[in-house]
Amino acid sequence: MIVIFEREEDNDMAVLQNEDGSTCDVRRDSLPVNAKPGDSLEILPEGTYRVLEEETKHRKERVQKLLDELWEK
Repeated sequence: MIVIFEREEDNDMAVLQNEDGSTCDVRRDSLPVNAKPGDSLEILPEGTYRVLEEETKHRKERVQKLLDELWEK
């Protein structure tokens, strides 16, 4: 399953967005140290997370393209 690291909270928690748009809170220290808001994360079978760098890059490119198209109009 792939989730998006949406944001960090002040209380050492992180908000993750699921594929269906719902969100859940997890402890920030349960995520990889190199994870940052906006990253795509894979939830591994043992319950740990892995940053998906290529997926993150492609998702950001898609979003940027949509924004560029919006501002062209």
